[in-house]
Amino acid sequence: MIEAFTSLSSQSSKKQLNSILLEETKVTYLVGKLGEIDHIKEDFLLSTNDSDDSTREFILRLQEHLLSLSYEFEIGWMRRTDDALPPLITKEFDSAQMRILRAQRVVSTLLKNSTLTRDDALDVLRGYPLKDLRLAHDNLLASNNDLNLLSQDLEREIRRTELNYEILLIITVIIASCVAMLSSYLVYKRKIVKPLESIFSITSAVPILNTAGDTSEGLADLQVVEKELQSSDNGVLEIRMLRQMVSGLLNRLVLSCMALNDLSMTDPLCQIGNRRSLDIYGAKAWKQAVRTVSPIAILMIDVDHFKQFNDVYGHTTGDQVLVSIASCIAKALRRPLDDCFRYGGEEFLILMYDVSAENFDHFCHELRASVENLSIEHLGAEAGRITISCGGCYVFNPCSLSLDDAIQRADQELYRSKRQGRNQVSIYSLERPWFVKPPNNSVNI
Repeated sequence: MIEAFTSLSSQSSKKQLNSILLEETKVTYLVGKLGEIDHIKEDFLLSTNDSDDSTREFILRLQEHLLSLSYEFEIGWMRRTDDALPPLITKEFDSAQMRILRAQRVVSTLLKNSTLTRDDALDVLRGYPLKDLRLAHDNLLASNNDLNLLSQDLEREIRRTELNYEILLIITVIIASCVAMLSSYLVYKRKIVKPLESIFSITSAVPILNTAGDTSEGLADLQVVEKELQSSDNGVLEIRMLRQMVSGLLNRLVLSCMALNDLSMTDPLCQIGNRRSLDIYGAKAWKQAVRTVSPIAILMIDVDHFKQFNDVYGHTTGDQVLVSIASCIAKALRRPLDDCFRYGGEEFLILMYDVSAENFDHFCHELRASVENLSIEHLGAEAGRITISCGGCYVFNPCSLSLDDAIQRADQELYRSKRQGRNQVSIYSLERPWFVKPPNNSVNI
């Protein structure tokens, strides 16, 4: 009632305050969860048990925490509903989400190893992106302080406006008291029937996951149903026990679907993201780049004369070559928000977020040289070893181009590299295209 009247003069301020308070709740929750990850890592580092079972138990515990945390971003109260916040705060929150998604994939990939040693776990903890989760924790703490100061300023502004509505406050209290008494009466009547109807309606709303697209929204809906059942305490003891039983079953279903979803987003041969992962992760990264007006780059990679290699050396050896190249690409990506995907066959795709044109150009040539330096024999190629051709698209302003258009531009540059003789890098920019021949490091503008 108070909001209905005060919104006549302070609707905009209240809407902004609600958005800030919601965002502050999200940041506080996320800071706490990241702190729990630090406790998990500290317990492992201080542990004197060096057995493989202890290491796997730690990795499983870390994976479960990251899985739960990453999907918290998809449930209703964690979704972003208002972009009218300072860009730096928005960017820090989104960056934390991307780091968590990357960390989840790294931990999930590590679990696929048949044996896990304490050194494997320590390598993961010392490397990115798990190491960067601490930086995300500190940055979110600073953002939380900024949000708190901003909310305090808005609260003072609203408080000045609400001084003119003291009479309305008295009326509202009277009405609220009547409503509370009526509500108490209705709650008493619904102690048996309504809780049972609630269980039926909630479980009837369990969604069918669309496996052809992004299943995260469906999994988030499942989590909402599970949490709604778990948090409710209406009804007599037997009804509460029934709620807990159904909630437990839904929780096991959610965890199983999360694990299957993670498997469906990983290429089984190269152990990197597949096309489905690109569609989901790429769309999120591109949306974030548009929101923060950050540059973004796409790099398409194709193994030169790969068909001839398979004809000469066999498909089994060809698969080993693809695994080696995928590993080389993954090692070359040093930033937590960059990612690589198997685009199809012998083609790979790299997405680099918030990268400068100079660094992107240097990375492309360094990657081409790294693959060539693997010195994998290929007698069917002119160089006598495996090489790659690269086509890139650098977008200064992602608002002017879609992800699909950027991939198409990068694919065109890839074919340009092939036409010019392969083992080359060709990059297109919206403002200035250039073509580079790696053998003599010359640049054609």
